[in-house]
Amino acid sequence: MGRRKGSATRCGYCYSEGHNRVTCPSLKKEIANDPEGPAARRAKRKKSRQKKRTCSYCQQPGHNQTTCSIKKCDATEYAHLNWKYQNAMSAIFRKAGFGVGSIVMQRKYDAELYYLVIGLNLDHINLANAYSRGLGNDDTDSNVYSPVKLQRIDIQNIHESDRGRAWHINPAVSVPKFAHDEIFGAEENKYDNSSTTLEVVGPVEIGSAKMGFNRQAGCGFLNNKEFGGDYASRTIKRIKDKIKTSQIR
Repeated sequence: MGRRKGSATRCGYCYSEGHNRVTCPSLKKEIANDPEGPAARRAKRKKSRQKKRTCSYCQQPGHNQTTCSIKKCDATEYAHLNWKYQNAMSAIFRKAGFGVGSIVMQRKYDAELYYLVIGLNLDHINLANAYSRGLGNDDTDSNVYSPVKLQRIDIQNIHESDRGRAWHINPAVSVPKFAHDEIFGAEENKYDNSSTTLEVVGPVEIGSAKMGFNRQAGCGFLNNKEFGGDYASRTIKRIKDKIKTSQIR
């Protein structure tokens, strides 16, 4: 049974109250008086195990992911860079009149498809997703790559057999490519798979208030156990390199 909240700490070695086994003066005295005794040998084995322990985040010995200073620094820096990215997206959306209520056009082969923007998942518009589609989604939403919800408005141009299919009528797509082109540069962004080519043909007025972005959004990959080795740490470094050549300041 664990110690009840508010109860006194009791040492597991001498059973006195007010301290634990780690700080026990009796145990320390025994180790000092008998360096080769059983208590001293147990202490040496424990210290050896701690030295061999390797952090699953940075792969450095002597600590774990919970106490990793490199991970804490990376999480803080990611949040700062993500805040800059989201501020840039907010300014671009405002300038383009892109938001809920906008009318956008998507060219598909020789056809022009027209949609009404009916929703934006701001938690999925983050720097991790800009780096690699789906990396920055911290939930299990089925539209994990698609923060922009659309509704087709040129129904007359849809074949009757397709009018009952959701992906024709109410598709969900990634962020507009014109935003990433402005941030990362059109040439650099040529093969971007985290955005969709949309053209705003019916802009809406976006207020001056900041959009409801969350600077922590997308940082879940730092704790994802499915990524082995120092994947998260290396990814943070690559994200920093991507930002260096961008318009984000």
